[in-house]
Amino acid sequence: MSIVKKHITITAGSTFTVSTGEYSDYIVVGVFRALKDIEPDKLVAEWLEKHPDEAKDFRFNEQRFLAEAFRTGLFEHIPSFEWHLCCSQQISEMEVTPPDEWVG
Repeated sequence: MSIVKKHITITAGSTFTVSTGEYSDYIVVGVFRALKDIEPDKLVAEWLEKHPDEAKDFRFNEQRFLAEAFRTGLFEHIPSFEWHLCCSQQISEMEVTPPDEWVG
């Protein structure tokens, strides 16, 4: 059984964002570059072999999963600017934050 909705390999050299949540809980964790081909299906399967309880709803620890995946050397963090367009459709809330000030 596959957990990942689209079976796509993130190819070496590609940049990608990692996000979590939805609606008001949606966040971008960061921008990364693949150092090797990344197969999300394979990473998830390996993770669930070690942590089968996390296949249940409300049990997945995405921070721990990302940290372990990062430690494998498959990808690196890319410092990036954050361009926040608005809040509650107010253009006056637009802001750009440089990489050294943004945690993402």
